[in-house]
Amino acid sequence: MKAKLAVILAISVCALLLAISGAIASVVTIEDGEVGDIGGTTVINLTLDTAPSGLSGYNMTVSLSDENFAEIVAVEFPAWAVPNATATLPADTVWLKAVDITNSVTPGAMNVLLAKLTIRGAIQGECTVNAVINQMDPDGAGDPLSPSVDSGVLTVAPVNLAFYPLTLTVYSTSTIDIVLDRAPSGFSGYNLTVSLENASIAEIVSVEYPTWATFPGNASLPADSFWLHATDVTTQIESGDTNISLATLTLRGDTLGQGSITVVVNLMDNDEGYPMPVQTIPAQLYVAPLVPFPGQTNPPTDPDGDGLYEDINGNGRIDFDDVTVYFNNMEWIEANEPVACFDYNGNGRIDFDDVTQLFEEL
Repeated sequence: MKAKLAVILAISVCALLLAISGAIASVVTIEDGEVGDIGGTTVINLTLDTAPSGLSGYNMTVSLSDENFAEIVAVEFPAWAVPNATATLPADTVWLKAVDITNSVTPGAMNVLLAKLTIRGAIQGECTVNAVINQMDPDGAGDPLSPSVDSGVLTVAPVNLAFYPLTLTVYSTSTIDIVLDRAPSGFSGYNLTVSLENASIAEIVSVEYPTWATFPGNASLPADSFWLHATDVTTQIESGDTNISLATLTLRGDTLGQGSITVVVNLMDNDEGYPMPVQTIPAQLYVAPLVPFPGQTNPPTDPDGDGLYEDINGNGRIDFDDVTVYFNNMEWIEANEPVACFDYNGNGRIDFDDVTQLFEEL
């Protein structure tokens, strides 16, 4: 009787283990990859997350969703995969198969490396790396495995879209550039949305486009968030160009505070007609508004946009009264305004030579 119970128990345990194994859904994961430059390569892994009943071998087909972006140039199999074979390379679609003749992948194995693919980038862009499992068998005579596939994303020559400078202090009005760090496959145009995180401290009051920008346009300003677009119809931006200015924004500081300024890419294409994968970098904005000089109604302004505020009386231009007001309030400037805005000779303090420098601006 005990022997019979032991047999029944063993059978039950085996059935339970088989049921648990069957309930585990295996996944083949294709790693994301990034090729830094056109013509460069990257290696991505194909991994089986779990093999409840071991793995005796597989046959799969790997393909790129768009053959224009890249091609698979090599396949490397792990040590357990003997024998193995693959289709002729390079190609944008390749079959590969391998057998675990030494039973190295045992039941319960996890994160089993199936293969490493070397992929070479052809043009700037982004595509999906897919796989179809033609056949995958466990150890023994069990049913074939049917894992799902988690596709990967391949990015070729990504670019950064950032503000310059990345940290901006606004006293009255200041400008900031939107800059694309490079155009690996040229550049045909953009549609962006720029926003201030803290709308209470500042506003975007105007936008200026570079000379290459044809058909520019934007939403109404001033605003704390607006869209803008432009195209390079005359192909002035060529493949390989770097540090490309897309627009220059003028910001007006309203109240003391800080926040970020962000950019979202709604659309950006290269000269091949493909979308450009772009990483956006926000800038940090600090607002420290200037105050009117004693006896004046308006705060000082910077008529020539050089970061120095020569319009002391705030009437929008440089005149002799600015020199007089500056001279009469030199001590007040050091106590109430940021010195850097009024230090015309750049020596780090307010002195009589600054008065002379301001006079020479007339």
